[in-house]
Amino acid sequence: MLTKFSLTKDQKKLAVCMAITFVVSFILNHYSHFIGDAFNYHFSFATGERLTGLGSVIESMKAHYRSWSGRTYPHFFLQLILANAHGEEIYNVLNAIVYTIFGALLYFHGNLKEKFNGVLYWSVHFILWLLIPWYGMMFFTEACSVNYVWGTTLMLAVLLVYRYDQMGVCTFSGAARTIGITILSALAGGFSENSSAACILVQGLFVLYYIYRKRKVPVWSITAIISGLISWLILILAPGNQARLSLYQDDTPFLIKYAGRLAACIDATKTHCAKLVIAFIILFVLCWYYRKQKELLVSACLVFLGGLASNYALIGTPYIETRAMFGPIVFMFAACLMLAGGLFQTQWKPALMAAGGIITFYFCIWFTFGVMDIMNIHVLFMQRQNYIYEQKAMGNLDITTYAIQSRTKYTGCADTSDLIPDSTNWTNAGMASYYGVNSISIDDYKGQ
Repeated sequence: MLTKFSLTKDQKKLAVCMAITFVVSFILNHYSHFIGDAFNYHFSFATGERLTGLGSVIESMKAHYRSWSGRTYPHFFLQLILANAHGEEIYNVLNAIVYTIFGALLYFHGNLKEKFNGVLYWSVHFILWLLIPWYGMMFFTEACSVNYVWGTTLMLAVLLVYRYDQMGVCTFSGAARTIGITILSALAGGFSENSSAACILVQGLFVLYYIYRKRKVPVWSITAIISGLISWLILILAPGNQARLSLYQDDTPFLIKYAGRLAACIDATKTHCAKLVIAFIILFVLCWYYRKQKELLVSACLVFLGGLASNYALIGTPYIETRAMFGPIVFMFAACLMLAGGLFQTQWKPALMAAGGIITFYFCIWFTFGVMDIMNIHVLFMQRQNYIYEQKAMGNLDITTYAIQSRTKYTGCADTSDLIPDSTNWTNAGMASYYGVNSISIDDYKGQ
């Protein structure tokens, strides 16, 4: 006899909001296009030939691990998608699903209870639109989204398990759940050098807190840390990482070099995380006033520390890419959401509702600008692509066209053009290989 499945009123509201999120995300993905690394990832790192299926992807990843990077997990998924003839359409659907889950996980971190909080749910997405630097590159372009958004989604899921247990909302036991959480943590551990390490650190801090509170340490909490650490070590110890680092020769004395890198980390915190730090301090003080929020304060602090650790772990890199700040920003944002969610249960709810209204106002303005820019870039991209195909059909394999640069941060070519004058540069060469021509040069810039 089949068991009747039904959703509560709050679950239905959440499901509707997630469906809307998916549809909007899918549409925005559909009107965004390949850029930069996405063209190059259509080809095998082993042979340089176009990927043809699972076997070619596996061989590509072996070469990739030896010569380029330890990010085998994200790049395997990326190349497996792009190896399909309908890779772009498949990616658009999968990326919209992942983004919907990503936003839902952030919401769950802020609202562990079943009662639906519409203001908090939509504030998550509206703030992301306003907060994340290079939004279009991070959420729409294939290489960045799979590396950073997909990986951080796994990390948020792992940490949510610890939070559910620590806050007493749900306990996890049994072999099946232990295996599932362990596998989830193993995947999260292999996505990002700095953010995966921070996630493992936060997991360890939760375990230490269990010990401090003289609570029984769950078996899954230990196996998850071990599996995540193993994946992270596989990521970090890849020969390809050393090969890439060898490209950046720096003979600066050790202390001076790392003092400069520390200064770069501090500057990155000020540039990208200052608002989150201020928001966290304010929310923390307000929650501290309500002593019953002790467990909430602890978990928020642990996740916030993970954000800081993820940022300062970048001291090991020669220079800090803006996209590498995605993990630190998301960790800190999640910590702020935890505290804000707690304050919805206090007299500060009206103030939070008012803040949500202000955020919505600014979001509507910038969402309009962003969508207009995305559509403008879409038209330019399609016109250029059609021109390349026309020239190729006429026998011209050395194409001269225009580069695209957007007005806002909501496309993949924000703050930079997608092509440069040097036709031998990897960006131009990758696009030329994708379209099957000898070279692509530019004589103009459009879209600014």
